[in-house]
Amino acid sequence: VVLFQDFDYAPYQMGPYLPLIRDYVEKGGGLAMIGGSLAFDGGGYAETALSEVLPVRMRPNDPAGAAVIEGAFSPEPVAALLHHPLIELYPDPSQTVAAFKKLEPLVGANSLLGLRKGAASLLDHPTARLDGGAKLAVLAVGNFGKGRTLAFGTDTSWHWSMPTAGRGSDPSAYDRFWDRAVRWLTRDPLLDPSHIATDRES
Repeated sequence: VVLFQDFDYAPYQMGPYLPLIRDYVEKGGGLAMIGGSLAFDGGGYAETALSEVLPVRMRPNDPAGAAVIEGAFSPEPVAALLHHPLIELYPDPSQTVAAFKKLEPLVGANSLLGLRKGAASLLDHPTARLDGGAKLAVLAVGNFGKGRTLAFGTDTSWHWSMPTAGRGSDPSAYDRFWDRAVRWLTRDPLLDPSHIATDRES
């Protein structure tokens, strides 16, 4: 897995490597981009090969800096995907929704332009909307060739750990999320859905 966390590739002369990372993902690798002021449009990625790979569409690079939605917010799990391994905190969907509400709020979200074809949002911003009224995706996943990609439009997921514990809530969601994220990106078969078939009615 390749992870870019709030990272601007240009000062490190990494431009020539980005097409190679695209090819790596297409052949089966994993890529995650984690938000912040230097991620997505803030890092100028809309004009690079990674724009083909990530599950979200980005704004063009702006010399004024990244487009970020300020303020604290609690992301909302997408109801139809509550059993996705990245956000399924409990087998009971209602418990998962309740658990997300008890986590420490995140702060700041990258203002992305929506999902790429075939991608899915797992967590939405509660109030931010795209042109047309669709919810802003905070956590999106998708496929590119044989590989998988993840876009997390904030760099404050750590709030789910110690700050959540400080409120007396369960901080294990942070560890579980990132453990499953890496395993999902690497296609860990233990995260694949199980299918049971029987040769008789009972």
